[in-house]
Amino acid sequence: MNISRKTLYFSGTLAAAGLTVALLFIFVIGGNGTAAGEIVVRPVEYDLGDVDYGGGIVKREFSLENQGESVLKLNSIKTSCGCTEAQLVYTGKRSKNFGMDPNNLLWSEEIQPKDQATLEVFYDPTTHGTEGVGPFRRSIWIESSDPGNENVEVNIKGSVVR
Repeated sequence: MNISRKTLYFSGTLAAAGLTVALLFIFVIGGNGTAAGEIVVRPVEYDLGDVDYGGGIVKREFSLENQGESVLKLNSIKTSCGCTEAQLVYTGKRSKNFGMDPNNLLWSEEIQPKDQATLEVFYDPTTHGTEGVGPFRRSIWIESSDPGNENVEVNIKGSVVR
């Protein structure tokens, strides 16, 4: 195979130009963080205090906000234990309930810039039977498109009492 110097020069110049454009795009448009969705969840933890074993399911709400300049895509929600479920409420729509097995293959949600959703978390103190009496701490993980915070963790804690 015989490649001329002109062909090599042209190919090298084209590659260099492409690299320059790509780097400009990354640094000027994508590198400053303002063009991406930015997830903020408040609070990051609830202390439920004493939870009565026979008192039924306890519900708490977390505020989930997109403080970025573009759409924030939520890709996954899962919990650390079968006693805890989470559900996203956005624009009047309720997601399915998420547990330990995220089963998110067909689920995602897009939160518009400067918009807010609610993450409802449900804790069932009877899931583990009477052996579950005592202190607990459960986590809920939210996976998003926020390049600076792709995985957010929020928690509930307390003590199951009889």
